[in-house]
Amino acid sequence: MHKLLTAFQKLRGSTTQPDAANFFTELARIFNAEPNNNTISLPLAEGSGSIKLTDTNNGLQVMTWDIQVMGVRQFKKIPVRPANGKFFTVIASLTPKHFQIRKREGTLLPDIVFMSADYPLIYTLLPGHKIKALIINISAEWIFREFRDADPDILFQAHDLFYEKKPLLYTEEASFTLHHNLEDMQELMSKGRTDPFYARTKTLSILHDIFRRLQTMPSSEKKDSNEQLQMKMLAVEKILDEYLDKNLPSIKAIAKQVALSESTLKRNFKKVYGISIYEFYLKKKMQLARHLLDQQPISVKEVAYMLGYEKTSNFITMFKKFYDFSPGALRKKLSME
Repeated sequence: MHKLLTAFQKLRGSTTQPDAANFFTELARIFNAEPNNNTISLPLAEGSGSIKLTDTNNGLQVMTWDIQVMGVRQFKKIPVRPANGKFFTVIASLTPKHFQIRKREGTLLPDIVFMSADYPLIYTLLPGHKIKALIINISAEWIFREFRDADPDILFQAHDLFYEKKPLLYTEEASFTLHHNLEDMQELMSKGRTDPFYARTKTLSILHDIFRRLQTMPSSEKKDSNEQLQMKMLAVEKILDEYLDKNLPSIKAIAKQVALSESTLKRNFKKVYGISIYEFYLKKKMQLARHLLDQQPISVKEVAYMLGYEKTSNFITMFKKFYDFSPGALRKKLSME
């Protein structure tokens, strides 16, 4: 514990605010817009919607995206390199098909990225759909301050991150709890809820989920060392996406498409995503179902048919299993808002 307290003392008093204003200003330039009250409103020629920056002024900054672009946009994430201290960034693409996160060499990453803020990435924005995302910058000082009374294992995890010399990159598919936390945070903050207490509590919940996942992974997996495996798993994910409106082919058939044995595919898919292929497929299918119910003026029966369910009752049962409420209850809630 002495080692942890020493690290925290080293962080106290350091310059903890990253120059997120630079990235925000660069975004405004990209979209030919003028920032106003920490908000970038896209002009009609560029699209619609806005990007908002919330700065708590104590080591936590949250940027919420709720936009639609007219054409393809691709630009580099500006690495955050403060003069003192260390920063981490959480990037959550809530519309991963239209807000894509890539490494510099082009590798497409999953929808949740946790990394040291100096890691260079590329964002690709695609037209034709609402783009929703969260980008959270957190100082190491903020993490130590907020987690110092937490489970010691969590605190040691934060300590290991602080002393990691290489740029950190950790990616995952969001768990249901994490996905809902991110969705709620993005929705409320994009509507102008800039309460620092709300930003703090939501960020704590998100980081706690990520730290727990990091604890269960061997250190070798946290260092982004198996590029070929990652590419194979991303290829599998694309195959799953193609079958969201129909029955999934056998695992054996999928394994053949990516040149892996069935056992190797099962083992490594679970290693990368934390759940089985079928669980992941159902998760994606139910997320698409919820999106269709949220966005489209169509019946529950029509959504079931679009997702390949012959019986609407089977779709309703599966939806309730994932979300603890029925599609009809969701539709009723939306009609009341």
